[in-house]
Formats: sequence, structure tokens, C-alpha cells
Amino acid sequence: MSTIKIEKIQHKGSEKIRIEFGYDKERIERVKQIPGAQWSQSQKAWHIPDTNEDVEKFNQLFPDSPIVQPTPEIPPKAEPQEPQKARNEIVVEVSAKNIWLKMPKNTADIAFVKTIKFSRWNPKSYRWEMQNYADNLDRIKQYFGKRITQIVTIDEPKRKTNLAETTKISLYDKELPPTTKNQIRQFEQWMIHKRYSESTVKNYISALTTFL
Repeated sequence: MSTIKIEKIQHKGSEKIRIEFGYDKERIERVKQIPGAQWSQSQKAWHIPDTNEDVEKFNQLFPDSPIVQPTPEIPPKAEPQEPQKARNEIVVEVSAKNIWLKMPKNTADIAFVKTIKFSRWNPKSYRWEMQNYADNLDRIKQYFGKRITQIVTIDEPKRKTNLAETTKISLYDKELPPTTKNQIRQFEQWMIHKRYSESTVKNYISALTTFL
């Protein structure tokens, strides 16, 4: 006696049990006794609803028939993947003069950074830049807190200065009232923010300190 192959399938949106065997009038008449049994032209086999009642009826009608079920495919073992880095990483780089802030795009965080005076976005390095003075660094630490994953200290190389620059610096460092020095400092930051050239900034500061 030939074997009967059975397997679970999806047919026209419903779960069915596919029944396949060689042409046999007696078996066909037995299958027809199962409620809902139908011949499928596309499957080239009989199928019955996948219900406990229909399965039990099938077992009663074919108690001695050799039945073969397909071996289920075992999916390949997934390769272990390295955990992705948190998308909320915030890295702060600090030098004596500047602060650079790398952070994911977030409306609330961007609004905070913009409250820091002279902060600006650098599209080339994909980070925020600002001057390291007053309490800027403390404000950043307080706002981001434990979200800061790394704080890196950067030593900027010292640039050689010529005699003219040394003279200008000494003029800027001369004795002035604290209020005046603060106003000069604010004016200097404003020019830096407006992207005046370094030489232009120094010339303006030198002229101010000379006539004060």
C-alpha cells in the first residue's frame, strides 16, 4: 500500500492539512467522508480544515495506512551580533579656549545648546562649538548629566607669535577697570561669532586698548 503524505499548509487564507496519495478510489471515498474535505487543482491534492475534529476523523478513516509527514526545516543559527552603540551618546571635547559637543539630534537639547552664548553648529565636523569661558562647561555637565559618555581634554598646540602680536597682547593686558575688560571681552567674542578674521579681531582689540 502506497504512503499518504500530509502536511500543514495555508490555502486561500485558511490553515489546511494537505493530503496526497496515488490515485485510489477507496481512499478518495474515505476522504470525502471528512466534513470540509476538498480537492485542490492548484495543490494537486486533497485538503481538509486543520481542526481537532477533522484530524481525528482522518485518523479514524486511515488507521492502518502508512503516513509520511515532511521533516520541518531547522532555521540556520543566527550569528551573534555585536551590540549597537547607544544612539544617545554625548561626547564633550574641551580645550583651554573651546568646547566641542557631539550629540544626537534632539529638539530639546538643541534648544539648550543655543542658549549658550556664541554657540554654533559646524556642519563639517557634525558638532556644536562654543567658547570655553564663564560657566559654559558647568552648564553642559549639569544639563546632560549622566548622558555624557565621555569628556576629552584637548591640548591645542601653541602658535608662535611675532613681535607685533606680542605688543598687541601686552596692550590688551594692561591695567583696565574690570567692567571695561569685560566689555572688550564681549566685543571680542561677538567678532569671533561673526567670523571676523583673527588678525582683524586683534587689530580692533589693540586699537580699543590703546585709546582707553
